[in-house]
Amino acid sequence: MPDQRPRPLTEVTILGHPACRPVAARLPELDHLAYGGDYSPEQWPDEIWDRDYEAFDAARITTVTVGVFTWALTQPDEDVPDFPMLDKIVQRAADEGRSICLGTGTGALPPWVARNIPTSHESISRRRRSPTARTRFCTSRCGRRVARAR
Repeated sequence: MPDQRPRPLTEVTILGHPACRPVAARLPELDHLAYGGDYSPEQWPDEIWDRDYEAFDAARITTVTVGVFTWALTQPDEDVPDFPMLDKIVQRAADEGRSICLGTGTGALPPWVARNIPTSHESISRRRRSPTARTRFCTSRCGRRVARAR
């Protein structure tokens, strides 16, 4: 029988691949309410970033979620990791004093997944979606196929 005891609010259980066992992870303890949202600066020119951070200061934003749509950027080909842009985004947020919530990057699949796994853009009901669509695919089905392909 699973442990039914309540967990402290700063502890979560992370479940990954079905073969993985649950792992307890500690979340950072903050002295303030984390306030912010998704931030995707990789989608526009660097010169806009200065205005973004001015707006964040004015709105008192403390936390940015980054990397939500970066899988194609951080892995442009199946065996090619490439993190300079994500590193730059994270470094800028840290330099500006923001906390970071790092997304999985799976908000949009890279083109090589659609090429290598033709069914990757099927919805859970098996309807075909455009390979360029964001979040228009079943991540669990696609994730299993990517893992199996390796």
